[in-house]
Amino acid sequence: MLRPSLIFAAFLVCAGCQSPQQIVFDREAVSHCLPPDVTLETVATVYSAVDKFTIEQELIERGAHVAKDGKLRDGSGKEIRFVHEGDDKNTASANDASTQPDAEAQSDSSPEDYTIITITADPIARSGR
Repeated sequence: MLRPSLIFAAFLVCAGCQSPQQIVFDREAVSHCLPPDVTLETVATVYSAVDKFTIEQELIERGAHVAKDGKLRDGSGKEIRFVHEGDDKNTASANDASTQPDAEAQSDSSPEDYTIITITADPIARSGR
């Protein structure tokens, strides 16, 4: 009778060893990687005049972190880019001007290579109501 509980206990210990690494949201580091026209407080999505979702909330939800290469990446390792609603998605701004790929490199990358966060053009969001 003791044997099944020992096997179960060993399984729990081994299962805990294989848990994925938890990524901590470093607000200061992430804010330094944002494009000049985006802040953590920028409203990304508006559900109502009082229910707004900020860039910070979007980034936390996606597991955003600053990678070793200095780029902002989501939990799966894809680079994060920002698009203002109504802009052409091919002109998504990268983390900063120095890391934006040139036109030739952009043509080689596909949307699957990065995560796009769309920023609302909703006037309610911009008015701060």
